[in-house]
Amino acid sequence: MYATNDIIIPDAYDYPKGALRVHSWDGETLTAHPEGGGFMYKFNPDEIKKYNFRVVDTTQLATRWRKAKFCIDDGPEFEGYHWGHRWNGWACPQFTIEVMREIAEWINKDSWAAITIGDDGTITTTVDDDFPEVDEGDERERHGIPTARLYGFSGWCWDVVEEEEEPTIHFHLRREE
Repeated sequence: MYATNDIIIPDAYDYPKGALRVHSWDGETLTAHPEGGGFMYKFNPDEIKKYNFRVVDTTQLATRWRKAKFCIDDGPEFEGYHWGHRWNGWACPQFTIEVMREIAEWINKDSWAAITIGDDGTITTTVDDDFPEVDEGDERERHGIPTARLYGFSGWCWDVVEEEEEPTIHFHLRREE
């Protein structure tokens, strides 16, 4: 019924809202975690029936990107793009080079990180001197926005300032111990 790494969602939702990645299925217990990271959940047959999970073939989806404003804590808002994917509950925005310059100006005022932008458009983000993150940008067609070279951050805690378009799903289940 379910295979390891399948992406499933409750029947009442459209991907990516409520998306879970299957860890295991033994015919009785389904173990999965939120697609963007988070606690592992165990579902018994009654819970599986209640949510009526379906497997999503993400290769067949035209994920809709949208423009939004993003911030970290009480910092300034920056305009970027996202498609609703989350990492441990945080937004995963991508930004144009112009906005990355604004973010670099803001971040470089503090000492916890440094962002440098090379003449070739390569962006280097350094939080730990031993592991700088280099981003050459990603220029491709994205359903819902004009084609543009966009840059992102791994592991940063971005909030979406805009109001979410869809309600949030809450699983009332047992966490795996």
